[in-house]
Amino acid sequence: MLQPMLLTGSLVAVFGGSLALAGSPALAGEIGAAQVVKALSAYHRVPAYPNHVTEVDIQNRPTANSGGSYALQTTDSVATVSAWYKSHLPDESSATTTADGHHLFYTHNGSTVDVSKAPSFEGNYTVIGVIEAK
Repeated sequence: MLQPMLLTGSLVAVFGGSLALAGSPALAGEIGAAQVVKALSAYHRVPAYPNHVTEVDIQNRPTANSGGSYALQTTDSVATVSAWYKSHLPDESSATTTADGHHLFYTHNGSTVDVSKAPSFEGNYTVIGVIEAK
């Protein structure tokens, strides 16, 4: 069973176990991001943003009856993340930006990606929410 993953400093918890990452926190973050993307790709159809990921929360794994969902946190800007999704969503059908700054991407199969700036009191990072269709 896929367990929630949290990437902080030098530890990534994957599939209920852990992978210790050696080196500087920056290096650990880059190695951790690669592991996160690999783990998410095993179960999710919507690609996971791979750069400068600092936290991952897998809320639901896709099943035969429902789509999956996960959230990522990155230090990259909303513009950078949005541009990445614009070029990496295989079946994007439309995109919009809300009045409060959320960049929403929709796919033909019904999945949604929400890219937004974290509230200023929470820090300087971008939040990515993915809800996959069945």
